[in-house]
Amino acid sequence: MIKRFGLILQKTWQLKRYFPLANYFAFKQAKFYITQFYPHWNLKSFEQVCQNAEKMFLANRSERQHFVQQVIDFQIDLNTHLQYDWKTYYNWNYTCLFNITIPDHGIAIILNTPKTTINGKPRAQLLLQQQVMATQDWKLLIFYQAKFFSMKTKERAAFQKKTINEAIESLKEKMKSWEEEKRDQIYEQLLMQG
Repeated sequence: MIKRFGLILQKTWQLKRYFPLANYFAFKQAKFYITQFYPHWNLKSFEQVCQNAEKMFLANRSERQHFVQQVIDFQIDLNTHLQYDWKTYYNWNYTCLFNITIPDHGIAIILNTPKTTINGKPRAQLLLQQQVMATQDWKLLIFYQAKFFSMKTKERAAFQKKTINEAIESLKEKMKSWEEEKRDQIYEQLLMQG
């Protein structure tokens, strides 16, 4: 599969034109996979070819997102019950557009509407976004519209607060353990040198 993808990338670079918008998202997602497992690959040419598609892709998707009333209601509800430094319609690396984020804490929230659901479960794309964001030290929370708005106001506020605070705490713990591990590695290196 990687060889095939590499050939496709080579052909794309050789064209020296714009990358087609219809194929862009799949390639953008694949870029995260490649940078994670093949960090030595040089993707600068690919990024240059994709620049125009990236701008169009973001504009088209954000335009569609802004006109969904359920998402607007969701944002109002979160802003009413919780006092965080929210950013709405947050674009992460021209790939993921989140309904609401708390960038300082690395929390992204998506309202799973009927458009983003298949048989009552999130589309594979949302689950993939969740995995990609985890590799970037972000936590993606998916709130289900039907369940979310069926709760009473106080119950919904308690659910929001509990879920978001748990996510923030889990990321803090992850960062703390990473810092301790890094500190131990530096200490061992110093001992070896000394």
